[in-house]
Amino acid sequence: GRIMTELKGIPAIPGNDVILTIDTRLQKVAMESLERTIQSIVSQKDEAKGNFGDANAGAAVAIDVKTGEVLVLASYPGYDPSVFIDNSQEAQEKRLELIFDNERRPLFSRALQAPYAPGSNFKPLVGIAALEEGILTPQKTILCDGSSEIGGRRFYCMEYVMGMGIHGHLTIERAIATSCNLYFFKLGVETGISNIDKWAQKFGLGEYTGIELPGENRGHRSNRNFKYTQKGEEWWIADTAQTAIGQLYNGFTPLQLANYAATIANGGKRMTPHIIKEVIDHNNNTVYKAEPEYEETGVSRQTLDIIIDGMQRVAQTAEGTADQYFSDFPIKIAGKTGTAETGKESESSSNGLFVCFAPADDPEIAVAVVIEKGVWGSYTAPVARDILAAYFNLDADDTALQSVGSFWIP
Repeated sequence: GRIMTELKGIPAIPGNDVILTIDTRLQKVAMESLERTIQSIVSQKDEAKGNFGDANAGAAVAIDVKTGEVLVLASYPGYDPSVFIDNSQEAQEKRLELIFDNERRPLFSRALQAPYAPGSNFKPLVGIAALEEGILTPQKTILCDGSSEIGGRRFYCMEYVMGMGIHGHLTIERAIATSCNLYFFKLGVETGISNIDKWAQKFGLGEYTGIELPGENRGHRSNRNFKYTQKGEEWWIADTAQTAIGQLYNGFTPLQLANYAATIANGGKRMTPHIIKEVIDHNNNTVYKAEPEYEETGVSRQTLDIIIDGMQRVAQTAEGTADQYFSDFPIKIAGKTGTAETGKESESSSNGLFVCFAPADDPEIAVAVVIEKGVWGSYTAPVARDILAAYFNLDADDTALQSVGSFWIP
């Protein structure tokens, strides 16, 4: 341990400081809210209502809609990174636990790497495709009469199956608010899979976002090519119907879903999300400063206004699927719930998703939340509410911001 002789010395040079866009306060709120919300869902286990009490993981992403800065990139469960630099026996055992936990997978970045079926989060996109391609007009209504045969298969409205009646004739705004599956089955078929897929690609779904992090999952869109490549089968009309409600082969990351919501919010600019804000050298000189980068989707302002109106109704009208969490929120929210079936509903809960942005009339922030086995999309809305409340510095003592409350609307 003694220096005998020094052959050559090179003075140490301080490295550069990288300043991230992540808001540590919002990140902490997101992680705590994911844990609290998951625990609340589990505590209200009721297999008769599709809640098997097995919710155990999730993710939340928040993006500045005007710059593409990623404010939250949360994946739950998390872990203490210090165990990877600690050589104690306890730390070694903890490392092994983290590495071999194949059920909860704490080392897996769900926000960036996990593709989820979006469920009804996809419905605003179908509305955009239909409006932009001239298939749908603001005045046109589609009948929800409970069930309908499409492509040789019978499709149902969820509320009708649950004994809650039918929706009747719906405009696109009310269809988004009520999340009527039958409306979107029919609209999707009218619009066509090629048009739906074209606009999904424009909004960055099933595409790399370009974030400066390794390991991003591209996801996948439900379309003719994907089905033929994966299954060697032709496309059917019933496939289009299922795709239109965000099921079948659709799989998008929470980061993509947040950026999709941000693109609706900011007028159709698909931003390139980034987490590096700037780089400063040891002399306090700016080496790099991020500038907003985006691509225009070409969607019209009229179409976005219609879709945003529908998304506002989700959060702020009695028939909206997230009204119970945002009706008293002091800032107007535009959102969409999503309940995605996994194919294992006989023994496991469906995934729950929620996307939103706020303020609805002059958006600043977009949020996406996914809870694996979260039962219903509305069950994930409290996480988004907590993030938004922290972002807008609202009263942290509001009990509605601290707990999920009682569940009812899917």
